[in-house]
Amino acid sequence: MHARRLVDTCWWLGAQPGLGRLRLRRYAHTLGFRGHFATTSRTYSTTFTALRAERRSWMADRHAERAGVDPSGVFVVGDWRYAGPGGGRDC
Repeated sequence: MHARRLVDTCWWLGAQPGLGRLRLRRYAHTLGFRGHFATTSRTYSTTFTALRAERRSWMADRHAERAGVDPSGVFVVGDWRYAGPGGGRDC
């Protein structure tokens, strides 16, 4: 729904006098951006890897805060390994 509103807004803005040079209607389906949405330019301010890492950290802190736990004392396990079926005498 949000993307649809953005496309509609690009379409509406494209009809406004003085904004025709931006060709927003032509690029409404890309939300007004021309070219590829995920730039790979070396001059881009950051990398998508860095953005993902920051987002992961922010989400972990947010979940810890909502659970009422100190985020500095929380660790996230991101790797699991199957150790066997369990339930035997070795448990």
